[in-house]
Amino acid sequence: MTAQEAIRHHREAMNRGDLETVNAGISDRYLGVFCLGNAGSHEIYNAQEIRDGNASPDHYYRQTLKKVPQWAYTDWEWGFRGEGECVVSSRIDFSLDGDVTMHALVTEVYALEGDQ
Repeated sequence: MTAQEAIRHHREAMNRGDLETVNAGISDRYLGVFCLGNAGSHEIYNAQEIRDGNASPDHYYRQTLKKVPQWAYTDWEWGFRGEGECVVSSRIDFSLDGDVTMHALVTEVYALEGDQ
């Protein structure tokens, strides 16, 4: 599997709500920096924190609100570093039952580990 195929597989799993597949694809080397709405405001997550954090909102959206979450990526730029690393800049539109509730600009760095 190429890096591009692995990224698309990961995103498809997110949209299906397949948390097992999503969390299995998160490397122990994961580091996430989430910039919030205020200048200089951010949160940092390690691999286990993001895996744990994936389940709670999904359960809330699906079980409590009875709504289906959807992440729609619009990729702006893909940059490859060799065969197994990729940097992707995107816009994400997040919706619940088709109603867009949030937009985010993201830069993600992916690296193949094995075939994931």
